[in-house]
Amino acid sequence: MIYMVIKMKNRITIDKYFLNICNSVSKRATCPRKSVGCTIVKDGRILSSGYNGSPKGFEHCTEVGCKLINNHCVRVVHAEMNALLFAGRDAKEATLYSTTLPCEICLKLAIQSGIKKIIYEEDYNKEIVEWLLQESEIEIIKYEKCKYCNEYCTKRSEIIHKSGIHNGCTEILYCCEKMVKE
Repeated sequence: MIYMVIKMKNRITIDKYFLNICNSVSKRATCPRKSVGCTIVKDGRILSSGYNGSPKGFEHCTEVGCKLINNHCVRVVHAEMNALLFAGRDAKEATLYSTTLPCEICLKLAIQSGIKKIIYEEDYNKEIVEWLLQESEIEIIKYEKCKYCNEYCTKRSEIIHKSGIHNGCTEILYCCEKMVKE
């Protein structure tokens, strides 16, 4: 029997795969102010997903408007909360993928749930959760999309470990050949 091996050039990484799923999940969000999607993954398998929306049985922001307190919509349950609730105890040692960095409460829930890694795209109140990130054992990885091809760019990713948030790098690298000098 003859087998043919073809190397795939365009196969995305597992992290990009799950971040793409988070972006799809975020399209179910019911708060027009911010659409967030989250996926909890363990051993390469999805345990749960969640998006930001009103509690079960409540009216959605898209139906009755946002309920704002201190410029924050309090009507919704955050995507990370929903995903962690659905995952339950299985979240221990899992990876949380999210379209945004979890807020302070969601990050505390992730720590208590035993999440070992958080991979996200967009910062959200980073200065508020910085102290939690520095004290926790959770590995944090930020992926950004290349502004030229809209694909996740690992060259621009910043990795945050318990030693602190990396913010000293000012060199801009791009992941594709579409880079244009500005």
